[in-house]
Amino acid sequence: MARVVDEEELVGNWSLLDEEMQLLAGRRGPTKLGFALMLKFHQLHGRFPRGRAELPDCATPG
Repeated sequence: MARVVDEEELVGNWSLLDEEMQLLAGRRGPTKLGFALMLKFHQLHGRFPRGRAELPDCATPG
């Protein structure tokens, strides 16, 4: 089960900044989402997630 985060942490840690949005240019659908999730997780933890359970449910689509 993925970790639960509050709204403040979600906005502060998982929102993309303008320059990060530019990195997503040209990507579509699942590739775009996956890249964004990996980028933000790496910024927070200095590594990539070992599995889906490390990503908060509210930061990923249903």
